[in-house]
Amino acid sequence: MEENYEHKAMDQVYNIITQGRGSDVSKEMKKTIIQTLIDYYDALEEYEKCGNLKISLEMLEILDDNNSSEEIR
Repeated sequence: MEENYEHKAMDQVYNIITQGRGSDVSKEMKKTIIQTLIDYYDALEEYEKCGNLKISLEMLEILDDNNSSEEIR
């Protein structure tokens, strides 16, 4: 039986990102990881995961925008 370790690893990272764990990872690193996962799952046509990841990416960008506007004040 051949194991697909790449897919298992990507699924594990997906679970970490979408379940809010991995808070010790920088926002820029999270954005890079999320975009890589979106590209990966898009190629596999796993669109539900892509949608969830896009929401996570949008939330990070909103948080960045909020932090930037607070720093200006």
